[in-house]
Amino acid sequence: MVKDEDEAQEILQDVFIRIWNNRKNIDPDKSFQSYLFSIAKNLVRDFFRKAALDRKLQEMLIARGTELYDHIESELYHKESNAILKVAIEALPTQRKAIFTLCKMEGKSYDEVAMMMGITVSTVGNQLVKATRSVKEYFYFSRHCIAIVAAWLFF
Repeated sequence: MVKDEDEAQEILQDVFIRIWNNRKNIDPDKSFQSYLFSIAKNLVRDFFRKAALDRKLQEMLIARGTELYDHIESELYHKESNAILKVAIEALPTQRKAIFTLCKMEGKSYDEVAMMMGITVSTVGNQLVKATRSVKEYFYFSRHCIAIVAAWLFF
């Protein structure tokens, strides 16, 4: 029943300890073999119950650890992304930076930005497309550089 020899030896030892501890209560008129098998069966059942509980506990701990790790990893990724975004925005030409910040970060409409900056709505749209493309390219390049550096450092 038990595949691990060490565990089987432990159970066997527990069987003999139980028999020894209950030796005064053993009824000589009843089958000793039945008594022996009952003790062994109960100890094996207890072993499997404990193993199942240990497995559940281990799975729960792994799940909790993973949840904690995922949260930390997500937080680090978010902070890293924000830092890269700030650098990418700062690298934009002045007008594109202003348009990108007003439209994407502050949520202003093209019309509002055009009036604020004294430019046409189509200029706002064109500059925003170029700014967004530049920011995406910066992100793409930064992510690949980080991955390459990490791979180089760890491997």
